[in-house]
Amino acid sequence: MIRSLKYITNSVQVKHDFKYVTERYFNMLEFKDNCTVLDVGCGPGNTTSEGLLPLLPKSTKLLIGVDISEVLLKYAKEYHQKDGRVRYRHLDIAASRVPSEFLEFFDNIFSFYVLHFVSNQRNAFKNMYRMAKPGGDIFVSFMGQWSAMDIYRTLVCEIKWKPFLQNCGKITAPTYTTHNPEKYLKNVLDEVGFRLTLYHEEVKQWVYSKQEFIGTLQSFQTE
Repeated sequence: MIRSLKYITNSVQVKHDFKYVTERYFNMLEFKDNCTVLDVGCGPGNTTSEGLLPLLPKSTKLLIGVDISEVLLKYAKEYHQKDGRVRYRHLDIAASRVPSEFLEFFDNIFSFYVLHFVSNQRNAFKNMYRMAKPGGDIFVSFMGQWSAMDIYRTLVCEIKWKPFLQNCGKITAPTYTTHNPEKYLKNVLDEVGFRLTLYHEEVKQWVYSKQEFIGTLQSFQTE
């Protein structure tokens, strides 16, 4: 519970970027009546229920949030599942397979601020493709490259900071290590089978206060 609260408290940047991308691009998306929607990397559920759900059509039939963290999912189910259309399930988006009931099940799939934490991004996109209905839409937003990770990787070698940064050592997203994230992503999407309709990349700067920086480190330690 404490970790979930830390995640929410220190996710100011996530909330800011969610608002940024949805205000600019959400009106480009198409939704069917009684649509089924998936939120990949839902975390503690606050963005799913308080951010994404209000933007969806009132006729939305089902919104499922999935995450790899059982700790965050427990919080999501307790505090962000009040709407009968919202459900939460455990799922590693980079796993070798997905639940059979999810295959070609979703009209729209979203993922906000998550894929830069995923080492096997190819499998993640492949699974999203498998879970989308034919003709379905997928919208993802994440950091292709993240300068803060250089800092985290340096600090993890120091005894003082290592307890806060154990999970950072596990993050080896290809977009972080490649010199050309755009080329890599477009190749992966093409190989998986996607028809890319929009790709936008921009450089952003985020200034952390000392408290925000420490809180962000602590929020990484979810299981």
